[in-house]
Amino acid sequence: MAENPCPVLNGGHRMVMKGSASRVEDDATGERLSGFYNANFYQCSGCGEYLIATGSPHNGTGHYIADYFTQGAIVSGKSQNGAWVFRVNKNLVRYIAASSLPGYTFV
Repeated sequence: MAENPCPVLNGGHRMVMKGSASRVEDDATGERLSGFYNANFYQCSGCGEYLIATGSPHNGTGHYIADYFTQGAIVSGKSQNGAWVFRVNKNLVRYIAASSLPGYTFV
């Protein structure tokens, strides 16, 4: 569920896949989170909010979001040659067995 509504777009965040989150690390320890190898990185086309997911909801119905981090859990992110590296608060990981999430549309 979206932590905050998109302040730019009506109807929620419009999440566009921006690339691979090839490395997701726990901010407290620097440990690479094994469940997030080659996760997907999404950004709202309205406000720029981030979301990292192990699934591929941009592929439509039947493609789960699975484990994910919303903007509130993401401490930092940077692109390295087109692949993204993120540091997150691993205690804020969430899971959903669905291809949609209230407050978000994946395109």
